[in-house]
Amino acid sequence: MKTITDNFIDLSLLPDSAKQQMIDFYNYLTSKYSKKKRRKNGISRVNELLPKEVKNFKPFLRDEIYGR
Repeated sequence: MKTITDNFIDLSLLPDSAKQQMIDFYNYLTSKYSKKKRRKNGISRVNELLPKEVKNFKPFLRDEIYGR
């Protein structure tokens, strides 16, 4: 198995359909394994999962919900 030392693959050797498949596969790999960028608003994914404080509220009573 050859190792790629300079990170270059010569796609000109391939037919057009194979080139397109290689490009699609490369895009898939980069989306799957590349480092995730921070969101535009600066909130990380962890902060989205942490509990958030909510306003006081009056819970519904069972009779109010199912009353007919």
